[in-house]
Amino acid sequence: MRNHMLILLFNICVIASAMFLALTVHSLFAVIGLGVFLFPLLRMANILRDLDERERALDGLSAKIALGFSMTIALLAVALKIDFQSRDVFVFFLFPLIAKASIFFALAKPRETVMKYVGRTLVCLYLFFVILSHGVSLTTLIESLPGLGILALVELSIKWRWLSTAFFVLAVLISPMFLENVDKPGAFITFVILITPMLVMGSTFFKKEE
Repeated sequence: MRNHMLILLFNICVIASAMFLALTVHSLFAVIGLGVFLFPLLRMANILRDLDERERALDGLSAKIALGFSMTIALLAVALKIDFQSRDVFVFFLFPLIAKASIFFALAKPRETVMKYVGRTLVCLYLFFVILSHGVSLTTLIESLPGLGILALVELSIKWRWLSTAFFVLAVLISPMFLENVDKPGAFITFVILITPMLVMGSTFFKKEE
């Protein structure tokens, strides 16, 4: 019980720090703090009881890793002086959730489960951005094809472990496409949201079998 209270206090202090940074540096930090720690705090307060003791510990660890990663991304966005609009703020809540969930699955679940949930979520996100950009059109259909290719790679990687390393290669190959325009909100947002799950799926190659 004492350890739970200490972890809860630590999480509250981190969120308070995020709020302070939101007031002094950029408002994005507040959204990031909320996105990372929303569910861990609910579990610490026993409002959510969907995880066992081991999974709750890994949930907290994944939140802290995601927080550091998300803060780094936010600081990079501030350093690049990217002009985000109010409609883009939801992404800075969505990204920490995606990062934390991906890291948690990588730590707590078997490799096949990681590939299924993280991979299929990645494909859904990709298709979401394509539809958001082009609506229902022929362009959307054409640009959806890479997403279907990624889905095929995900399904094959579930069966053959070595294929999961292809996600590292894929991340390297697509990075230049986004880095050329990384100072633009759309390219920056798409890059950070798509690359994170790819790196997590690539890392499953090194995950030991339960």
